[in-house]
Amino acid sequence: MLSLTFLTYTGLHPVRGSSPPNQGVAIWTRTETPPGSGYVSASGVAVDGTGVYVVGYDRAPGNDEWRIEKRSLGDGSVIWAQTENPIADQNRARCIAIDASGIYVAGSEALPGPDLEWRIEKRSLTSGAVIWTQTSNPSAGPDYANGIAVDATGVYVAGLDAPDGSDWEWRIEKRSLTTGALVATFGTAGVVQENPSTSTSDQAEDVAVDASGLYVIGVDDITGSYEWRIEKRSLTTGALITTFGTGGIVREDPSSSDDFALSIAVDGSGMYVVGFDENTLGNNDEWRVEKRALSDGSLVSAFGSSGVVVEHVSSGDDDAYVVCVDGTGVYIAGDDEAASGGKSEWRIEKHDLTDGSLIWSQTEHPSGAASDDYGLGDIVVDSTGLYVVGYDRAPGHYEWRIEKRNAVLPGLWVVGISLVQGWNLISLPVVPVSSAPKVALATVMAAGNVTILWAYTGTPSPTWKSFNPALSSGNTLTAVTDGMGLWVLMKAAGTVYVEGYVIPPAGSPSQYSLVAGWNLVGFKPAPDPSASETFGQYLTSIPSSSYQQNSVFIYDNAGGTWTRADSGTTINPGQAFWILMLTPAKLAP
Repeated sequence: MLSLTFLTYTGLHPVRGSSPPNQGVAIWTRTETPPGSGYVSASGVAVDGTGVYVVGYDRAPGNDEWRIEKRSLGDGSVIWAQTENPIADQNRARCIAIDASGIYVAGSEALPGPDLEWRIEKRSLTSGAVIWTQTSNPSAGPDYANGIAVDATGVYVAGLDAPDGSDWEWRIEKRSLTTGALVATFGTAGVVQENPSTSTSDQAEDVAVDASGLYVIGVDDITGSYEWRIEKRSLTTGALITTFGTGGIVREDPSSSDDFALSIAVDGSGMYVVGFDENTLGNNDEWRVEKRALSDGSLVSAFGSSGVVVEHVSSGDDDAYVVCVDGTGVYIAGDDEAASGGKSEWRIEKHDLTDGSLIWSQTEHPSGAASDDYGLGDIVVDSTGLYVVGYDRAPGHYEWRIEKRNAVLPGLWVVGISLVQGWNLISLPVVPVSSAPKVALATVMAAGNVTILWAYTGTPSPTWKSFNPALSSGNTLTAVTDGMGLWVLMKAAGTVYVEGYVIPPAGSPSQYSLVAGWNLVGFKPAPDPSASETFGQYLTSIPSSSYQQNSVFIYDNAGGTWTRADSGTTINPGQAFWILMLTPAKLAP
């Protein structure tokens, strides 16, 4: 981190090594207290090119009801929200998957008496309207749908049912994409039921799919305590694929206490299974991450220690809950008890796909010393960031928490600029992923911390343009880009994180057209956005005769004062300057 006279800049280069402080930082955060009071949570998340979809439950009617939302990728604002309250009791949406035709949501709904049944819905991507609904009530006890996945042939749901009300068993369903009806060729009339320990509780927790099979993970109680269980099954029949593990099953019992496998993700090189064990710490949980071969379920020895990464950062319980993967790493999220006072806090990490080494780690304890934050529900990644959902108790009660974090993707930088209360003159040291003001500056926009933006452009004629985030129309500043000087009026001090590129994919190096007269110009160093330069270096591409000497001015945000710059004056990333041009010229950073 480089501390400057005018602002603080934190930059990262998209390579592994030391972990700069803004790898994995929040780009935007949204919290929401749905109507009603009590325990509420966001439990599942999925993403496509039009938005991020979040499912969970609220207590608006005085009991748990399903809640499904679509939010903006850029700033997290709500695009639409839908609720479902089948009966005035415990109804919770738990997991989500999407394809080009819709959203698939699974969870539970209450029936009269101590009975919960599976509920699976398909909804519209554009409005959230229900396309179809199906329910399953295989037992008179609690039946939970815990994981969902989709491919071109159907939607797969995994969880548990309770035939005698207490002996939980694995349950896997395959349903039609168009109607939700059970696919009769899968298992027995569309259902696979399995009770490994016969008299105690077994539960499937998550499911993933690729072209070669269906992967289901969870726990059984064969040994007298919970152990990890991983299965690979046929996509068409649901039968175990016997070349995987032992007869289609991998069992792993790291400790003599309870060990839970909770989430799975797959890519072309293997499967990643996360959860916790108590192997090294008696009755305290530790994170456990395994990478296994897709074909036979064997541990991939190059990953971690013989295929396993374990972590324990506190003296209490540390649990990994969820996992997702992209071409640059595997992302794991859960909690630890390393926060002040031994409280639980969110923990989010990125690990190397090949060797499992840590790339970055972030923690967050929004509720503070008074409360635990162990309510991390799900994560998903796309080409612009990592989305994390769950709940916190920061206001003194439960609320939904939805974050977008920098995932550190190839060629992508995230630049953090500290802003003071009042007026700030800044620039974007990178070409932003999105030029929309609410998206490019989402970290401060989403917090409601910006009163107004102003920019001065010299082309086609000298003009001041503004953006007021409170206005739905009438703003004249519709795009913010590198090379611009931006006046930002802040209600309170804050940090804006800007995602962008030195040179955009399929793009070319930036050039800025300067007109005769005054120009407000942003500083964009290249090829390293974290580098400072002198004005003599930065203005090399324009003739010295094209601008008035002693006519370059930079602004001190903290002090609210102007400084006249000369060729030896340093300009830092995130700063902008006024310059008086005598003739037009093109500035090439």
